[in-house]
Amino acid sequence: MSTALVIVVALPTALAIGTQTSAQAQVAQQIRRLADEYVDLRLQYDPTLAAPVGLPSSSQMRLPDRTERALQNLRNHEDALLRKVESVDASGTKDPVYAVLRDELESRRELRVCRSELWDLSQTEGWQIELPALAAIQPVATAEDRKRALNLWSTLPQYLRTDIENLRSGLASGYSVPKSIVGRVLKQLNGLMSASPENSPFYSPAKRAHDAAFAQALRREIADQITPAIKRYAEFLRTEYLPKARESIGLSSLPNGQACYQAYLRRYTTTDEAPELIFSDGKKLVSESTREIQSIGSRRYRTSNIAEIVQRSHDDPNNRFSSPAQLLQFSREMVERSERQSRDLFLQLPSQPVMVEPLPAYQQGSGEIGRASCRERV
Repeated sequence: MSTALVIVVALPTALAIGTQTSAQAQVAQQIRRLADEYVDLRLQYDPTLAAPVGLPSSSQMRLPDRTERALQNLRNHEDALLRKVESVDASGTKDPVYAVLRDELESRRELRVCRSELWDLSQTEGWQIELPALAAIQPVATAEDRKRALNLWSTLPQYLRTDIENLRSGLASGYSVPKSIVGRVLKQLNGLMSASPENSPFYSPAKRAHDAAFAQALRREIADQITPAIKRYAEFLRTEYLPKARESIGLSSLPNGQACYQAYLRRYTTTDEAPELIFSDGKKLVSESTREIQSIGSRRYRTSNIAEIVQRSHDDPNNRFSSPAQLLQFSREMVERSERQSRDLFLQLPSQPVMVEPLPAYQQGSGEIGRASCRERV
């Protein structure tokens, strides 16, 4: 789920009700109830989605159950909710919440053809990226918060066992990711495994809690359960998964790959554009960019050869930062400048500050890029 989407989806309705007729207000309230129902459904399936947006943590903090039975139960509830949404007479309103909620449920239904749980391995959005990011923001202010944190991370080994089972089933059914991705994930896992418990990203809650007993319990969980589980996962990828991973990079090589590609287009563009049209537009954009690069190269380097322009641009010290610290400083100053210039353009800016931090050491050089702290897991 898109955390930002599912939390925000219920908010605009209340702002609009005051300017609507009685009938329109009733429809808007009905839509809001359905949106709230969807939020509850997603948080019940995956309680960890609350933390990134500042919602109260569930008393039963755990990682989501990604077994086929649990996923099918989630799909059944989504389908039932979609039927409720479709039954709403929204013909007299242009409520954005209705449009967003319906598109969310419809696109999730269409994505099922991809069977993404069977090949969910990524160097940019995998659990080895998302879960350490969650640990870094997990609330630990109260004793109850710390109890929930221990409960959460105690479920990580089972989560990884289920993931291995899903990936193994995927291999048997013709689903896998490219070998290059497996290699990058393994590099990240090596970094996680080599860290001491105190230097593990999963130890972040203990560093912020100032609670010796909690720190000792979390350290023991990392040393005795989490790190061994990560090692088993990495060994599975290295010895069983990597030899069978696909060479091709296109979704077309997967079962129902064309339908899956179309479903992802719908998910990320909210349109039903044909893949061929998107590809044609992409080729036009590349051609335009190529001409622009050649124009710049002719002026600056007296050549229109793309390879030479790229190489000379890469070698030019004026195009490179001298150190990681300089890059961080430049990025932070850019954020500050953007915030200043935005104040006159918006009535209200987000209260949550934008923070620019370096990637953890185990992610550096593995293909992971800068990203917002937002999670989307099946």
